[in-house]
Amino acid sequence: MFDRNKLINGLLRACANRPISIAAIEKMVDDIEAKLQNSLDREVSSTLIGEYAMEALKEVDKVAYVRFASVYRQFKDINSFLEELNQLMKNKIRKSLSRRFESGGFFAFQNIRMPLKA
Repeated sequence: MFDRNKLINGLLRACANRPISIAAIEKMVDDIEAKLQNSLDREVSSTLIGEYAMEALKEVDKVAYVRFASVYRQFKDINSFLEELNQLMKNKIRKSLSRRFESGGFFAFQNIRMPLKA
């Protein structure tokens, strides 16, 4: 069963000392609750709720996302935690490159010469 207060408390802990307002946290919870209500399932797993929360946090604040993910996914060791961080960085770089390409920002790189391997 969906427990709104439990989700809010988890998000508050993840967002502690981050520049995220209570209103932003409540909006995330409202959006998650709307997704759950719009689904056809009567029973919703805590796994799905956690995934929705991580998706929302990833868009709002990467540090809060990592905090939440570290508790939610219960990383078994430092390597699994680092894998998650690496994936987050790869996605950030992809988005950044995509935005630059779409805005024409890559024209400055057209004269860079790369040595060819024989």
